[in-house]
Amino acid sequence: MGEFKKGDFVRRTSGSSLHTSAGNHESGFVGQVSDLKFRGGTNDIIFTNGHEGIAQNYEPWQPRVGERVRVTIDANNQWAGVEEVTEIRNFIFIVSMKTGQFAGKPGGFYVRDLEPFLSTTATPEQPATLKIKAGKFYKTRDGRKVGPMAAWPDEQDCFKSSDLLCGGLWKTDGGSYFKGASDSPDLIAEWIDEPAAKAKASNDNAQPKFKVGDRVDVTGNRPYLISKIGQSGIVEIVHGVGEYTVKLDNSGSFSFIDAELTLAATPTTTTIVALIENGQPKPSSTPHVHTSTGAAEKEAKHLAAKHKGQQFGVFTLTTTHEEATTVYDHKWQNLAVLGLKIDAIKELRSITGMGLKSAKDAVEYFLDAA
Repeated sequence: MGEFKKGDFVRRTSGSSLHTSAGNHESGFVGQVSDLKFRGGTNDIIFTNGHEGIAQNYEPWQPRVGERVRVTIDANNQWAGVEEVTEIRNFIFIVSMKTGQFAGKPGGFYVRDLEPFLSTTATPEQPATLKIKAGKFYKTRDGRKVGPMAAWPDEQDCFKSSDLLCGGLWKTDGGSYFKGASDSPDLIAEWIDEPAAKAKASNDNAQPKFKVGDRVDVTGNRPYLISKIGQSGIVEIVHGVGEYTVKLDNSGSFSFIDAELTLAATPTTTTIVALIENGQPKPSSTPHVHTSTGAAEKEAKHLAAKHKGQQFGVFTLTTTHEEATTVYDHKWQNLAVLGLKIDAIKELRSITGMGLKSAKDAVEYFLDAA
């Protein structure tokens, strides 16, 4: 029955609804679908509060900045309470708790984890209406900056961005002129640049803390990613100073900010430098062991410059193998298995008084049996 189903949350996009004994509602109304009926040539939505409307005048509900919501993802009700959407960033909705255990704290969630706080009145309280003005910058629902705005001469009450966002056009209330077009998402608020003081003297040459390819550890997150703390990954995208997309080792790609990441420690190595003659390494009997390949490479370059014509190589210990040895009850037995046969014979004679041939035969018999 159309694009909606029972239980869906929807928002009215325009006009007035059908009139019922429960009354009617206007554009902006948010409700939950109770039933769907085809009658009079239209698909009609019946809401849980008794209101009704024609399906084509509604769209799937998406939280808006300033709207009250509830979190549904938390089975333990730790985030239970009334919240308000304060920011939308990369399809993540940042909400500020107003009541409950985490009152006053922010949390980030996907739309699937939220549901609207349904008003008992036909027309719920809406955020202040946005009014687009020429010369100003605005923020799209997905977090992009648009502007400065300029009136579009071909249409009344229509604006475009002087720095065109893929040719986008908007109405005076910030809504997309071409509803649903990917190149002109809804505008939700006037763009406010970060205060100069927060930017520390507004350094235009400021560089991101991390670069593409850096290996980083997740040390802190917004609550929706709390399970990612302790994981590591590689920086895939640098969105600007302070925000990154990181591909985690054991899961997908997620958005993080400077405060949530640290540069992963460079693993230590066991590395030596050795002279190479005829393709064969000839390490010193007591080579200096470096804890990084970089340090060993510096030593190799230094030695090559000092001993011109000679070749020096860097060798890194990658793995070791060891098998446990058997420890025998007597010293002569342990000497024998170590290959110290003469010492084993001497030790055996000293503790038994055996003759040389007898001691030698005893050691050889032991080695054959071992």
